[in-house]
Amino acid sequence: MEGEDELVDPSDDAQMESATARPAREGRPRKPTVPKVLELDLMSGGSFEAFANEHTPKNDTERNLVVLAWFKEHRPDEAVTANHVYTCYRAIKWPSGIDDFSWPLRALKKEQLVTSPHRGQYAINHLGIARVEKMGAGS
Repeated sequence: MEGEDELVDPSDDAQMESATARPAREGRPRKPTVPKVLELDLMSGGSFEAFANEHTPKNDTERNLVVLAWFKEHRPDEAVTANHVYTCYRAIKWPSGIDDFSWPLRALKKEQLVTSPHRGQYAINHLGIARVEKMGAGS
């Protein structure tokens, strides 16, 4: 009966809830991973360089599509990552000073020209292949 006469301050409940809630995490800028050159055979079964020269991509998005198309055609069992793309860029001396080497791949995925069977892996689909074929026809 003594407890009924006590007044409860509603701000006490709010303070207890805020003390148990997690503090907001500070937003940290995303630091992209530095791509690595892989040991790949880019010559047998149709060289990557010949394939790239046949399609003449004009920008990084098109270059990424060409890389993925070559892997689909010449190395269908290979899981393609940003490291594969980077290795192809370096092999034929395309400009490789991109800060985040995965962004063109993510952009292509958003455009639904490639799929991502597993995190960090990319595979070109029929829409992406059609875009690469048009590159070759337009030159």
